[in-house]
Amino acid sequence: MAGFLEYARSLPTPTIYDAIRHAHPFPRRRAFRVPHSTLRHFDRLREMPQRLLHVGDVICSFDPVFGQGMASAALQIMALGNLLTERKNHPGWLDGLEQAFFRKAARVVQTPWDLAAKSHFEAGDSNTGSQREYEQFQVLSRRAMEDAGIHRVLVEVFQLVRLYEELRAEQGVAPSTRAALAGD
Repeated sequence: MAGFLEYARSLPTPTIYDAIRHAHPFPRRRAFRVPHSTLRHFDRLREMPQRLLHVGDVICSFDPVFGQGMASAALQIMALGNLLTERKNHPGWLDGLEQAFFRKAARVVQTPWDLAAKSHFEAGDSNTGSQREYEQFQVLSRRAMEDAGIHRVLVEVFQLVRLYEELRAEQGVAPSTRAALAGD
């Protein structure tokens, strides 16, 4: 600790040193573990308090190994921003906002959720997806190794630039791949 304080004192401004010089380290370190990923379907509720919105991990939380949590939350906030922009000039623009938002949020979290679920399924956790969905994803992954167009779209999906459902409608995806994605 003494070496760290000396380093803080050597910084160009005393702000950090002044903030920590009387601090004491925690006696014991603790780890926080996420027991499982969770997806809550607020979009399916018939009733809920008006003008109360849940975002981020409340809607969809991930095992941190996937690195999807912050991106998922950002997609939800972007969806909310778009919704507010669309509605702002209409009378009663906040009426029904929660239902409209939760429908949009459910759509944008589905891609990161599906990607995480497929990885869990591959690791042997059959509670996170169906065998059919997993097999469809495997077909797509194999075809992406041979087709640059599919690979490009798949990378955009992995980076959450596009939704997984858009793969079925992508013009650059061959009809046979689209059929495989649709389960035909």
